[in-house]
Amino acid sequence: MEQELITIIELFATAILALFAYIQNRQKNTIQAENAQVVAFFDPADESVSTAPASVPGRSYKMGTATKRWLTFDHSSEERS
Repeated sequence: MEQELITIIELFATAILALFAYIQNRQKNTIQAENAQVVAFFDPADESVSTAPASVPGRSYKMGTATKRWLTFDHSSEERS
């Protein structure tokens, strides 16, 4: 009886550890997919991602009006748009 109880506890502990490993693996795969989307968004040669992923803050890719005005100061009106 005692040996059977030990075996049941070992099986339960193994199942819990397997569940934790599965959850960690899913989280890792999700993070890798998000990272690939961010890299594709900032890669000028890659056209697969047209909108910023949710994990990218807006301030990292949007230009303020003052900065845009400063950058386009000495350009023609066609180049400014």
